[in-house]
Amino acid sequence: RKILNKEDLRFYHIFVIPFLSERPKVADKSEEAGQAQEESKVKEPPTTILGKAYAAVTHGFTIDVTSVEHDPRLQAMHDDAIQYDANTEYMYSFLQVVTASMASFAHGSNDVANAIGPLSAVYYIWHTGKLPDSKTPVPLWILAVGGAAIDIGLLTYGYNIMKSLGNHITFHSPSRGFSMELGASLTVLTASKINVPVSTTHCITGATAGVGLCSGKWNAVNWRLVAQCFFSWIVTVPFAALVSGLVFAFASRAPSLV
Repeated sequence: RKILNKEDLRFYHIFVIPFLSERPKVADKSEEAGQAQEESKVKEPPTTILGKAYAAVTHGFTIDVTSVEHDPRLQAMHDDAIQYDANTEYMYSFLQVVTASMASFAHGSNDVANAIGPLSAVYYIWHTGKLPDSKTPVPLWILAVGGAAIDIGLLTYGYNIMKSLGNHITFHSPSRGFSMELGASLTVLTASKINVPVSTTHCITGATAGVGLCSGKWNAVNWRLVAQCFFSWIVTVPFAALVSGLVFAFASRAPSLV
């Protein structure tokens, strides 16, 4: 069916969509197709103490994480990707909000659980003097601390990962983001259900590369960045083991007052 006046997508359309023909591709990068990029205005840095403090606090969510207009290689990668008209992408904008919420839920079920697992075990031993088992309850305040910490991390340093995964691996749009987030969320939730600890970053990176390959062109994916992601996953395991081992060795052999 053709979208003429940006009409809403009804729930009963789900049963009809698989039988519809594919939407036409956008050949040009016109402003009407929603592909135009405007030059961002340069803002003067704050001079007052209050302004500098506010700029430091809000630095994480004022960074442009989508622009690639100053990188010819990334711009050429975007040109190789199939781009659909603005009306099609507009329909997926709300659906992507739903899948983003689903991805956050999946992230909390796996990554936050991985982070607070050791903390809850240590707290249980300290509080009761007993060894925890698989049915040991986790205090609500520990869950709240884990949720708050992951939100603070997103607001402060999350832009670095968003800049790498957003538009730097492949071209992003609401329809692509919907597929990426849905695929990664289902993978993470399935892993959480069967008690397998996985990384949300690994899943969303694989989903991003998979959607990029759907363009039918090898150059539509930044394979150099994908290789860097794989290399970083391999390096971080022994590096984290070394750092944590050194910290534990220092703490366990430090002088004690008792």
